[in-house]
Amino acid sequence: MTKRVLILTASTGSGHNIAADVLDSYARQLPDIEEVRTIDVLELTSDLYRALFEDAYFRLVNVAPWLVGWSYDRNDRPFGLPEALSLLDQLNNTEVVKAIKDYRPDVVPARAGADVPTLLISAGAAGGAYTRTVVAQTLRMRNPFQAVVVCGRNQALEEHITSLVAAQAERYRVLRYTSDMPDLMRVATLFVGKPGGLTSSECMAGLLATTPPR
Repeated sequence: MTKRVLILTASTGSGHNIAADVLDSYARQLPDIEEVRTIDVLELTSDLYRALFEDAYFRLVNVAPWLVGWSYDRNDRPFGLPEALSLLDQLNNTEVVKAIKDYRPDVVPARAGADVPTLLISAGAAGGAYTRTVVAQTLRMRNPFQAVVVCGRNQALEEHITSLVAAQAERYRVLRYTSDMPDLMRVATLFVGKPGGLTSSECMAGLLATTPPR
């Protein structure tokens, strides 16, 4: 009996969509899968709701990361959202529920060595400004190391970091947004970046030590 697979993702950052693409590609190779569909749930919500989750989230990450962390801790309990937020979610997810019912899916899924330690410093897809501080701190390190700095889609950040490390350029590789994060994680010794759920899971799966930016 063949099955229909529905993959739900949310385009906040890029990690969710990358994971959804991997699941989509894998599912299409299975012999008992008839059809695979991926839905970005935010595309089915209102403009206001989408702006709240996309624009406001990234601004808070850059301006007040402690508030984002507090919000995660506060709302991490299952079914523990305040009633007003729960109602807001329900009102904005009616189209998502309708899409799931209309599709009627059977399944809904929602290291190479180096001579010196390798730091993988990630600014996330949006290019978090905290990366400047992290890289500046590494410039004061005296122990041997090499670093890969991923600046996301932030060209100004890439240019700033490139200038910042110019005097020690042989120790740094500065990149824009890249889809090679799995390979970079395999060769890294330590990951420094925003500890999102997907990133943390990838680090744990790859036995890669991680620390949040400070």
